[in-house]
Amino acid sequence: MVLNRKLLYILTLVFAYAITLNLTPKYFFLRGELKYKNGDYIESEKYINKALIFKPEDSEYRFAYIKTLSELKPNYSVQRKMYDIANSKQNDGAKILAKKKIKKKKQKNKIKKKKYKKKNRKKNKKKKILKKKKKKEWKKNININVGQNYIDQAPSDSKIIRWNKNSFPLQVYIGEDDLVSMPEYYKTSAIRALKQWETSVDFVSFVITDNPNKAQIAIFFKNIPQNVCKSGTCKYVVGYTKPTITRDTLKNMEITIYKTSPKGEYLSDIELYNTILHELGHALGIIGHSYSMEDLMYVESKDESSIFQKYHEDFHYITGSDINTLTLLYMLDPSITDKKQRDKSDLIYTPIILGTNEEIAKKKIIEATKYIETSPELAIGYINLSGAYIELKDYHNAIDALNKALDFAKDKNEKFIIYYNLAYIYSNQNKCSTALKYAKLAKEIQTTQDLLEMIGILEDRLSKTN
Repeated sequence: MVLNRKLLYILTLVFAYAITLNLTPKYFFLRGELKYKNGDYIESEKYINKALIFKPEDSEYRFAYIKTLSELKPNYSVQRKMYDIANSKQNDGAKILAKKKIKKKKQKNKIKKKKYKKKNRKKNKKKKILKKKKKKEWKKNININVGQNYIDQAPSDSKIIRWNKNSFPLQVYIGEDDLVSMPEYYKTSAIRALKQWETSVDFVSFVITDNPNKAQIAIFFKNIPQNVCKSGTCKYVVGYTKPTITRDTLKNMEITIYKTSPKGEYLSDIELYNTILHELGHALGIIGHSYSMEDLMYVESKDESSIFQKYHEDFHYITGSDINTLTLLYMLDPSITDKKQRDKSDLIYTPIILGTNEEIAKKKIIEATKYIETSPELAIGYINLSGAYIELKDYHNAIDALNKALDFAKDKNEKFIIYYNLAYIYSNQNKCSTALKYAKLAKEIQTTQDLLEMIGILEDRLSKTN
């Protein structure tokens, strides 16, 4: 008798739980729907979200949730929730509606509106149709508000690297790496370039510091390497920018400007000013390059006879596309920054603009290929191409691109990137001896914590196999 009572009690609890499990989400859903009809979208989102906690795969709840999110201000949280459903594995009306809200389409010079007729197709063709449909609302509105830009080319691979807006004014150090004198206009050209960025972009500001250890951006004038000329042909860059990153924290940006050409000629004030102006764009976060010759952040193919040919002609200026790209960059949630931002409500969820890592990589392949067509003797094009292939785990093509990059590498910074990436690829392929060879070549150029950890892991693997 006692056993029967216990059994009855357990069954009652199970039955009550089952009823609660079904009725509770329905209650929250109906409350959310009522709030939606009354125009109280904030409360509607809260209730339907609670319903989804109980039944996350319910298509009706998901669709209602997307409808509600669509009525809210598209802040960071709303963008992320919409994006998660748009990229979920569950194929339903909610996913389609979410994609319509956030899907982006590549634009070149103008925002174009296109109309598409509805077509009844089989389910297995719906995804292809969606990929060809009109530009999604959020991306379109952002581009209209910001203006023409090349944000797709700005990241380092798929990572947004930039300073926290609250870190401005940035401290800048300007100095030499030795006691060899240089013309006075070298420093004044750097200050002029800093002033133009301050004048062009409202949130950008700098202060000069005499302490390189406190500087967030350090501009060093250095002697050009001695091995840049072979058989009468010289391959080199006037300047380059290198970020120092420790565990996803941006420590500083170092700009190197070579004092002279291989023949010992000082740079002209025009060439110097334009080069520093360009490198400051990198130091502010535009790691990539524009493919438009009109933009400051465009870079041309060059050898001794044509190096920075357009920079020789006249003083260059920051274009509208340069400004718009930097403005949009600082609206995105950064992957790497100097200070983490806790309140992200005013930021744009980066995949809304750039897409998934796979989508970014596929676009990078197209962009890098076009860049290589116009600048076949620049290593950076092949390096960018290899980075995209690495993201897709297409190691065969990545290695091929890196080997070509090595043929055109002009400085130690490019060679370090090439050797490091080759070590990374061969390590993932479990070819430890080859990986260690390239890791040690990279170490001869520069020692980083990530590289030392890679070498340690590779040596440990090899010791266990011997």
